Amino acid sequence: MGLQILVFFGGHTAPRRHSRKKKLACSRESPKAPFLHSPHNTFRTRRISLHDLYTRSRVDFELMTCALARSCEGTIGFALHINARGFIRFVLVCRKKMSMCQGRSWHLVVGLTAAVALGGIYRRLRSRSSRLGPRHLIVLTGCDSGLGYSLACHCLCQGAKVVAGVLQEKSEAADRLVKSGATVLSLDLTDDTSVERFGREVEKISQTKDREFRTLVNNAGVMIFGEFEWQLADQVRSQLEVNVLGTMSLTKRLLPWIREGKSRIINVTSHCALAPLPGLAAYGASKAALQAWSSSLRVELRKYGVQVVMLIPVPDLRGELHGCFSLQGSFAKESNLLANQKKHFDDMRSGMSEEARTFYGDYFERYACYLESLSGPKKVCRLENPKVYEVFEAALLDDRPAAVYKCEPWRYTLYHTLFRIAPTRLRDWLVERFMQMPAWNRS
Repeated sequence: MGLQILVFFGGHTAPRRHSRKKKLACSRESPKAPFLHSPHNTFRTRRISLHDLYTRSRVDFELMTCALARSCEGTIGFALHINARGFIRFVLVCRKKMSMCQGRSWHLVVGLTAAVALGGIYRRLRSRSSRLGPRHLIVLTGCDSGLGYSLACHCLCQGAKVVAGVLQEKSEAADRLVKSGATVLSLDLTDDTSVERFGREVEKISQTKDREFRTLVNNAGVMIFGEFEWQLADQVRSQLEVNVLGTMSLTKRLLPWIREGKSRIINVTSHCALAPLPGLAAYGASKAALQAWSSSLRVELRKYGVQVVMLIPVPDLRGELHGCFSLQGSFAKESNLLANQKKHFDDMRSGMSEEARTFYGDYFERYACYLESLSGPKKVCRLENPKVYEVFEAALLDDRPAAVYKCEPWRYTLYHTLFRIAPTRLRDWLVERFMQMPAWNRS
């Protein structure tokens, strides 16, 4: 639920006369509060219901601020808005002319001081009570490369006990993690036997004296590029099984220990769940399912003291997709997420019907060639973006965690904001511009 706070600090000038054209539409005069009990300090704004705060908080906030700025000339104050996700919007209202503000700067000082104090209180509510230590057990999946490997290394550097789930125990990443002090276990989320074995080993480790099961990080995932008609049933199924069903299965297996320790679950989702992209239909569907499940699970487990948060890591806008892909900063370039993409394209090609081959022509080949450079095993290395670790630590250690933590550049924020608010045709055009994939020639 949104929260809006209005604070005014003294001072008023001669009443400002408004023409009818300048009056705000759909506005009513609000009841006069004690601190506004003056014919010169009244203001007009909409009455805002709790439902409005939840569904249209941004619009109401803008209307409220506009009303203050138009009607409260001579009044200095600020409007503070905290929405359902915990983001704060702050606006200082000062409509006096510069010549009239001279000698009254204390109003501004008091307003800013109050704003800083409120901000400090809010940050205090979400403060971190402790750091990771040897008694803390962090369980991560998908640690073969990229984000999972990097987060496991980061937790080890912070002194925590790490259990890293990998698809292949005999790999460079597994060897490095073992040398760093992690317990590396084989985990195939599509195999119930493997999930059960992994769960038993985690239980044994968590039963160690002075050991606290702190967090389960569900990071393992599969992503296959290709239009939906091209992808084989097994390819679609593998994305759903690993990204959704396998994650659910492992979480359910460990829930008794998570409940007992009032631990935390961090589910690594994707922007593809918020803004589905062409070529990633099955992947986006799996991440959207993971997001919906996480939201429901958060409410279900809250009463037991278990916190569920979602982490959306995007190190660089230019690195998530080609156009994107060809530049630096991508998980795809720094992990094995797309290591088998060439093989997947070969399977799509062999499974394509003769009618589909004729219809798509060279489009499929240009599409595959465009992305095959990302295929093949990548050198194991840690992500170098400090923002990723900062956001991860917040999701891991905040006493009052947010529902979603994002690590994204401003360009990513801009694009996805436009995706949400733009009309459908404009949104689709923006998505194609964002992806920059090969075009299909109708001829």
